[in-house]
Parts: sequence; structure tokens; C-alpha cells
Amino acid sequence: MIKEQNKTFCSNDWMYRSLNNESIEIALYQGNSTQVTIPENIDGLRVTRIGDKAFYQSEIQDVMMPDSITEIGDSCFSQCLSLETAKFSSNLISIGAYAFSETKIMKNDVKLPDTVQTIGNFAFSNCRRSGTFTFQFGENMTNLGIGLFYDSFLGKIVLPNKPLDMRGVLYTDGRECSNLQVDLGKSNKYFVYEDGVLFNNKKSVIYHSSYVYKETENFLSYTEYFVPNSVQEIGPQAFTQRYTLRSLSVPTGLKIVGKDMLFRFEELNDMNNYADYSYDTRIKKLTIRDQVIDGIKQNVLINIPTEGKQNLLDETRQYFKMNKDGTFFDLTAYDNSFAGRTSKVDKILM
Repeated sequence: MIKEQNKTFCSNDWMYRSLNNESIEIALYQGNSTQVTIPENIDGLRVTRIGDKAFYQSEIQDVMMPDSITEIGDSCFSQCLSLETAKFSSNLISIGAYAFSETKIMKNDVKLPDTVQTIGNFAFSNCRRSGTFTFQFGENMTNLGIGLFYDSFLGKIVLPNKPLDMRGVLYTDGRECSNLQVDLGKSNKYFVYEDGVLFNNKKSVIYHSSYVYKETENFLSYTEYFVPNSVQEIGPQAFTQRYTLRSLSVPTGLKIVGKDMLFRFEELNDMNNYADYSYDTRIKKLTIRDQVIDGIKQNVLINIPTEGKQNLLDETRQYFKMNKDGTFFDLTAYDNSFAGRTSKVDKILM
């Protein structure tokens, strides 16, 4: 049956849109059931895509996808506040931006099919109703959006043994990922995870840093971090979850500093009673190692101001490569489009 392309049709609980002469996408679910099984065919046409906002704000609790589905659209299940279970298509390739935001999908640990290659920005964000969960990427993952787990209780992430650009992927707000664990398997060639810090394989890029609490250690013992000399780029929001960090030492070879890598510390001033301790959570000093000043190599100590950002910006301007707009990073590298996101440091990403 041939349907006019891009025109919307209705069949029982489903509104659908023709993509071509053989396949369609779900445009809107109109049913009342909380247990939903998406059909593989509607009116003799194969369902290959769940369209943008197709289930947006619906009351479904469980959804089963046929293996004909290859793509989940933007905000497809967003704000489905009761959604707890999703059976993914075994041929799924792409998950859109905000696809499962504000759901309970993370109530159970999530393992994506190995066929999934792309996940859009904030796809699993604001899933705080789920509790702490483990998330495992498939082995064919290629493109990851920023803030995938923003404001969600991500407890553990399992990364595949393949190159992935993780800059901004684990960016979150609050302390939801403060105890994040990273599982690289037995012989991962593309990532290094040491002392709560996730690097690329050459340790030239820092993707994320989190405090991993050990019961045998004092909570306040992790007060300083010495960035390895090999690091040339620190990704956006990389140290926002290192709550006990008070002093950061960076090498002179550092070329790129991601969005809010430093400034975010000044905003962490509302956790004065965390873990029954009363203290100021903000970072106190930044040390830039081996700067050559007036012909003499020396360390530069910058005290972080307790209020305002301009003083810090002025003090660090002479030590970091600045953009024309006065920022530390390239805005186009971390904007709303994650596709084609590339490092500004040549050949250091992997």
C-alpha cells in the first residue's frame, strides 16, 4: 500500500506518517493502555521509526518495540513519568535528544543493544525517580550527545572497547554522579580510569572526574588533584563532581579548558552540611606549573575569589589560551549539536 509521503494517517490507537513507499513512523500514540506493544506493521507498512514526541507526556508504564524499529525520535518518551520498562529493538541504531528524559526508565539497569550507534543530547536526563542505576553502551556506539545523564542518579557506566568522544557526555548538575564508577572491562584500549578520573587512552584529555568514597578513608582527605603532565585538554564540567577538591594543579602544556571547568566551583557553596561535615566546598587555589615568567620557570599560584568570576578570568587570561570572546573554550564544540564534535587539539583525542 502506497501512502503519500509526510502525510499523517490514523489507524486505531496510532497516528502514523509515511516515510517512503515501504516504511512509516509512529507520529502519535492515542491509546489509553499503560502496557504498550508497538506493532511491526500498520496498514501493511513497516514501522521503522518512533517519531519525535510520539509518546510525549503519556501515562504508559511499559513499552515493547518491534525489531523493525531503527530510530527513536527526539523527546519521544519525554515526561512519561510512569515509564519504567522499555524493550529495545534489536536493530535500533539511533536514540534522539531527550528521548527518555523525565521517566523512570533507569529504575532497572540499562544495557543498550550493540546496534545502537548514536544517542542525542540529554537523552536520559532528569531520571531521578529511578534511583541509582548502571548504564552499559553497546559495542557499536559512535556518537554521544552532551549531558546524557544530566540530573539523573547514574551510579556506574560501562564503556565499550572503542574510541568515543566523552567530552561533556557525563556533564551533570548537583551531586548525582559524585560517586560514579567507570567499568572499562578487562582490556580497554581507548580509555584510562584512575583515581576517579576518566581519560582518553593517551591521558591527553580529561573527560570526567568524580569522588569515589571509600569507607576506610576520611571524606575530607581528597583535597588536591595533580593533573598529569600529559594532559592537554580538560573537558567541560570535568571537575564539577570532585566535591572534596580544594586545590588543582595543572601542567603548562594544558591548551584547552572546557566550559565551567573552573568557574563551576564557585557555585558549589550550598553543601555545607554534606556527610555531616561543615565546610566550604569551593576550590581555593589553582596552580599552573612551570610557567616561564621573565625568563624564569616557576609555578603560578592563583587564589580563587570567593565571589564573582571576573577576577579569576583576569588572573588566568595570561596563562591559558583565550578565545576572542574571553572564554576558555570553543562554544561551537559543545553546543546543542553533538554530531561532528571535534577536539581543538590536533590528534590528541585518541
